[in-house]
Amino acid sequence: MTETLRGIAASDGVAVAPAYLLVEPDLSFEKKSVADVEAEVARGTE
Repeated sequence: MTETLRGIAASDGVAVAPAYLLVEPDLSFEKKSVADVEAEVARGTE
């Protein structure tokens, strides 16, 4: 698979190297209550 990326060159010339696309991860979460706290703590320490 080939994909062409365009941007602003930092310097003259040609560079051949792997390109990485940086994206921000989805760090959203849901707030919810836990009925059995001890079981949840045990599950988290497994």
